[in-house]
Amino acid sequence: MSLPPRDEAMMEAIGRVLIEEIELAVAPLRLRIAELEKRGVEYVGVYQRAVGYRRGSIVTFENNMHVAIKDTEPGETPLQCASWQLCLKGTPDKRAPIGPRMQGIRP
Repeated sequence: MSLPPRDEAMMEAIGRVLIEEIELAVAPLRLRIAELEKRGVEYVGVYQRAVGYRRGSIVTFENNMHVAIKDTEPGETPLQCASWQLCLKGTPDKRAPIGPRMQGIRP
């Protein structure tokens, strides 16, 4: 079925406008995705209270792994502030606690 030339031109114009509007709506999302993929997540080691962490940093703290869901200030400890999210719960440490050393006593 063929459309009259006037209707075909209107459909063509509507299609161009839709494509332009979709591109305008999607452009900021593409930029955000590119920024997220560029940064990603990064394991930075055992948590240190004197260090501030960037969003996406993963640390080990009390045998668990936590990810910073926003930039953190030094002293913002996982499990005690909203800047961190638990991402992997570890198993309890079953090693015997290390006691004080005694001089002169050998096992």
